[in-house]
Amino acid sequence: MLKDNIDFDKVALFTLNNMMLSMQGWLKGRPTDEVALMNRLTENFSKLRRGCDIGIRDKFLMTTQTALLHRKGDNQVDLYGADLAITLYIDETFIKTALFQLKKGSDFSAGLERRQLNQGLSHEAYKNKSFVMYADEIKASIRIKSISKIIDEFNSTQETKKFDVMSWLSLVEWLQKWLSCEEGELSDINDKNSVEKLLQEFVVEDSWISPWGFDAESTVFDANINSNTIFPAKAWLVILFENKNSDTSLKKKYGRDNNFK
Repeated sequence: MLKDNIDFDKVALFTLNNMMLSMQGWLKGRPTDEVALMNRLTENFSKLRRGCDIGIRDKFLMTTQTALLHRKGDNQVDLYGADLAITLYIDETFIKTALFQLKKGSDFSAGLERRQLNQGLSHEAYKNKSFVMYADEIKASIRIKSISKIIDEFNSTQETKKFDVMSWLSLVEWLQKWLSCEEGELSDINDKNSVEKLLQEFVVEDSWISPWGFDAESTVFDANINSNTIFPAKAWLVILFENKNSDTSLKKKYGRDNNFK
């Protein structure tokens, strides 16, 4: 079983350390907007870390890749349903993606729009995988909640609503639930309709490598992929932990001179 060979305490520690570094850097800089926070997150999580081993019996090493996604709507307006998508890929057995709308605020208060939240659920593949990540610029705290649950709190006439996010899950609480699949859903490596397949349809970089497996054919996810009703994330970060001795390792197959770090 995966839990017998993967030290999830180290996975959690890796995540929490990088979130702390990202928050510290974000608050030291200016401006402290959501784009700046996304930049800090992708910067810290994609750094090369030699010897970052999360294996118990075998050695599992980390590689990352980051891509920008692009979606043009009418009049060349950018259309996005999330700021950042993060995929955790562990040796082809644990593949899970979360999509985050980032929201900054103070005193654990956030104003949210129904329209923007609905864009985060613009495709069935996003269901149960989309979240709002709130970052408090005074307390340097994180709170997270499922977009589906947030929308349920709007009444039938509200287009905007202010939330007290204190009761939302802290980063530690959310991470534990997400890794144990109490929050979010696992992806199926063989599912041609996975959220990872959908996101790849919008990737800008030519050197992008499928996070669910190499040499996969680039099939069109949906006949309506170009409709204005589907919104990708702005950026996609894939974190891969792979058995060092695996012959199917993406890093082994493609070597160091590619998009992996």
